[in-house]
This record gives sequence, C-alpha cells and structure tokens, in this order.
Amino acid sequence: MEREYHISLNGKNLGTFTLTQLQERKIDSEAIAWYEGLDDWKPVTEIEELKDYIKSTPPPVPASERKKILHAPGYLVFGIISLVITYLLNGNGYVDSQMNTHPVATSCVLLGGRSIIAWLISDTMKLYKRQPFWWGVFGFFLPTLAMLWVAFVKPLKKRKPSSKPQWY
Repeated sequence: MEREYHISLNGKNLGTFTLTQLQERKIDSEAIAWYEGLDDWKPVTEIEELKDYIKSTPPPVPASERKKILHAPGYLVFGIISLVITYLLNGNGYVDSQMNTHPVATSCVLLGGRSIIAWLISDTMKLYKRQPFWWGVFGFFLPTLAMLWVAFVKPLKKRKPSSKPQWY
C-alpha cells in the first residue's frame, strides 16, 4: 500500500494524497505535511520524497517593475469620455426628458453606472493600498471627477505583493 500524506496550508487541511496523486498537482512550498510514522507535522521542504512535487516560486518582482500599474491612463480616458457624454446629453436636455417619461428605468441605469464605476475605483484603490471604501463612495457620488482624479493617484510606496500562496 502506498504511503498517504496529509497536506495542510495556512491552517487549512487540503486533503490526503498519495505520491501518484501528487504527480498531477503541485504543493505550495509553505505547506506542511504529515504521514503515518512521523511524530509531528513537517514543512514539505524537509520531506525528501515530496521535494519533487513542490511548486517552484518565482523570485520577487524587481522594485522598478512593481510601480507599473496601468490603470491610470484608462481612468483618464474614460473620465474625459464621461465628461463629453454628460455635457452632450445634459446640454440637449436628453436626461431630463428621459426622467420625465421613464423615471424608474432612467434612475436604474444611472445608479447602475455609478455603482460599476464605484466598484472599479474601489478595486483599483485596493491594489494601490489606499482606502478602497472611501474611494468607492467618492466614485459613486462624483463618478466623473473620481475617474479623472484616480488617473493621477500613485500607489503607496510600501506595497506588498498582492498574491497569496495558493494550492494548485
């Protein structure tokens, strides 16, 4: 009978696996393992027969590359487009006429658009290690201004990699 290895990562039991089952998978180098006959859990890096199944981890991204987040130009473009569309629609009274004839549908479209913009801005600010909740509120109430402003916000300097160890 083939030995069974119990694998755990970050306090979560990932299951029991044989070596043949592990051939199809890769183990995170931060995982720990236990098998019958072992006194206590050990890091998978210390168990000789599991070393071939450890997922290789790339070196850290160079500091010069970490600063390159390309969301800003997109927000600037969409902010300007939003300004132009708002000017054209409101200048001709289109939004007011739609609110008079279809108030519920128009309100739903406007609230939906604001919600999507708020979510996108909040998600970007999470990457920038800023306060995503307040940026989302800003994006909901003043979407065009928020998009233009986000285009010029820089990520905080002390950023940690956003990827977490994963089991594949």
